[in-house]
Amino acid sequence: MRLYLPIIASTLIYLTFVNLGVLDATRPFKDDKTVFRHMLEWTLTKPTSLFSGQMGSLNHWIRDIAWMIVTPITYWNDPGFKTAYNRHLWTLPVEFFASITLFTTMFALAGVRNRVRVLFVVILVAASIVYDWWALTLFWSGWLLVELNTANAGSNNTALPMSVDNRPAVSRRISSLWRRARAPFHIVNFLVGLYLLSAPEYGCQWSPFYRTLCNTKPWRLWATIGAVQTVASISNAPFLAKMFTTKLAAYLGRISFSLYLLHGIVNHVFGVMVFWASFTIVGQTSTAQYYCAYSIAFSINTMAVVWAADLFMRVIDDPSVKLGKKIETWCFSAS
Repeated sequence: MRLYLPIIASTLIYLTFVNLGVLDATRPFKDDKTVFRHMLEWTLTKPTSLFSGQMGSLNHWIRDIAWMIVTPITYWNDPGFKTAYNRHLWTLPVEFFASITLFTTMFALAGVRNRVRVLFVVILVAASIVYDWWALTLFWSGWLLVELNTANAGSNNTALPMSVDNRPAVSRRISSLWRRARAPFHIVNFLVGLYLLSAPEYGCQWSPFYRTLCNTKPWRLWATIGAVQTVASISNAPFLAKMFTTKLAAYLGRISFSLYLLHGIVNHVFGVMVFWASFTIVGQTSTAQYYCAYSIAFSINTMAVVWAADLFMRVIDDPSVKLGKKIETWCFSAS
């Protein structure tokens, strides 16, 4: 409920915009190829009747949302499902399916010894990479990092003081070297992870600094590996984690789900007009003009997206969380 109520609300907003003709009003801006040379279009046209079976009708929206809800169960039969009312939501069934798979494997290996469980998880991660199950690679890798971090924390708590350290000299020297190299290692690993995470989805095989990588393996594999590296570095380096514990980071985390749900709608309704106006007024003949126009439009559009996400969070997302908690309390209450 906490997951799907905001989805229903956001796609209903998009459906309303379609039927009010709001998206059609921005079409002349999108069709201007002097500004938008490579527009990825996923908007809908207004149906002839609100209750018809056409795309954009209420009946079609209900069927579309219902199918998205059951997609995690039928994921293997239709892994490429995308709701017509917000194409960005294709990740939610994937995440739901991967979550179910993760909890199932965690339950199956709960009674196994730690080292054996880690070995099994490593095998699962390796198999998911070989068979290109990138979503499961991410979820199982997260589990693996938790297992390793927990084991590492336990060994640190039981470590003997240096004054009574009876380990061989080679082991002590390796530990000393690792303590010195740990911070630089995590910084480099973090930067490499960000580099891999930035692999472009479109034109990766022609992009500078990514051609070799993307001509060997798909971009999503490199992005997956980069995500694991980034999280591993942050979880093991407190000085890196500080960047993600600031008030700004906490606020962005709070509105992140709303940003995810609404950024596409805002971009296609408001953003296209802002970018069109900026490029038309400032121009894009020279490189300086292009980047200046882009920076102005990007700044204005970003503020609009954040404002819309903040409003959606307060009106829809937070009440959905509270409602879900109330229903959970009622369902599991002893009385």
